[in-house]
Amino acid sequence: MNAVMITGVSTGIGLATAKYLKGFGFHVFGSVRKPEDAVKLEKEMGPGFTPLIFDVRDRRAIDVAAAQVAEMIGGQYLRALINNSGIAVSGPVQHVSIDKFREQLEVNVIGLVQVTQAFLPLLGAVKPQTGKPGKIINISSVGGRLSRPFYGPYNASKHAVEGLTGSLRRELLDFGIDAIVIEPGPIVSEMYEKAKYDTDTFEGTIYHDLYKHKNKFIEFSQKMSIPAEEVARLIHNSIMMDKPKTRQVIVAKKWMIELMMKLPDRVVDKMMLKQMKGVLEK
Repeated sequence: MNAVMITGVSTGIGLATAKYLKGFGFHVFGSVRKPEDAVKLEKEMGPGFTPLIFDVRDRRAIDVAAAQVAEMIGGQYLRALINNSGIAVSGPVQHVSIDKFREQLEVNVIGLVQVTQAFLPLLGAVKPQTGKPGKIINISSVGGRLSRPFYGPYNASKHAVEGLTGSLRRELLDFGIDAIVIEPGPIVSEMYEKAKYDTDTFEGTIYHDLYKHKNKFIEFSQKMSIPAEEVARLIHNSIMMDKPKTRQVIVAKKWMIELMMKLPDRVVDKMMLKQMKGVLEK
């Protein structure tokens, strides 16, 4: 069975990737948290798609899902594990709820580790190996290398994903299992419209005057958004290549983002402050 495992396939990049890879003949195992999403996707996707119901924070449910996948693929290995599940917590670090910050890390970091631990044997992290090993593709973010203000929890989680991926790749060299990160920028998503209705502007704090204009930042991100299908295409290419780049940025105006990643931090600090003040002056 030519199969892949994707976490978080109910919407966004996960759903687009599931559809894209299925179109190329892959059997897609995809995780969702809600049984109703599993029923809906199974009907929509048809043969070649198997929904798995688990929250990435629930190790017991993950292990059950891994056992189900192992039974279905027999002695073969998955072509890829695509760790896509994630959430984004925003707000000034000084005032973000610790419970929300903890949830951010539990989902984006600990959840990713739990899924990876459970599925690594199905990628070929065993001896003796009986076939060609698979890949780990972790969905990071431009924010994993270029930290934006008011996204401290999210940036922290994605920086962690970057570091974890490097360690995994080097630990798994002897087994032939590659580990890379895909670093998307803003993606066309309903998430932005929902974010506009979040009325918390941290009133009474020193950040209120900046943060009350967050919808202008959201609208700017929407203008810079790319379709999730473009990320899906890059994931497919990375699966098919023997040695894809270990870090791959995919974003509108890629040249500008890559330039900012290379500039000294103090220069980028000034650019971002100017952008924030520009939003305030409009």
